[in-house]
Amino acid sequence: MSKNSISNSVIRRLPRYYRFLGELENNGYVRISSRELSEKWDLPLRR
Repeated sequence: MSKNSISNSVIRRLPRYYRFLGELENNGYVRISSRELSEKWDLPLRR
């Protein structure tokens, strides 16, 4: 995979991210940190 390519697994997750961000917006969120996102999705925070 080249330095600038996007993996297929990331591309498959994009609709999920989009829906989730839309739900946040509908619930009044204007911005959210990566830490908050990882907690809401129960995922480890990567640095």
